[in-house]
Amino acid sequence: MRHGGYADEVVVAQSQLTPLPSNVDYAEGCDVPVRARHRHHALVDRGAQVKRSEVLLVHGAGGGVGLAAVEIGKMLGATVIAAASSEEKLAVAKARGADHLVLYAREAVSRRGQAPYRWPRC
Repeated sequence: MRHGGYADEVVVAQSQLTPLPSNVDYAEGCDVPVRARHRHHALVDRGAQVKRSEVLLVHGAGGGVGLAAVEIGKMLGATVIAAASSEEKLAVAKARGADHLVLYAREAVSRRGQAPYRWPRC
C-alpha cells in the first residue's frame, strides 16, 4: 500500500495482493518487497546503474537490504563482493549468491590511512 500500510486492517483489490510461498512468514513477506524495490531502484534506476560483468561491493551484506542488493546484483549479472561483520552473515550472503566475501574484522575495505582491500580479479 502506498498509504495506510501500518493500519491493523485494510481493504484492497485482489490484484494488489501477492501470494506468500509456504516457507515465508508474514513478517518477512511484508518486508521483502520493500527491500527489493529500494535496492532495485538504487542499483538500476539511480546512481549505480549496475550492468552485467561489473563488480558490485555490498556493505552490510548480512542485513535485509544488503541481502536484497546481493541478490539483485547477481540477477543483473554483476560479480558481487559481500562485506559484513560476522562469518554467519557472510554465509547467508554466500548462500544468496555473493561471489567474494569480506569480513570487516579481518580485512579493511576502505579506511583512511590503511591499505585497501585487494579486489579479486573478476
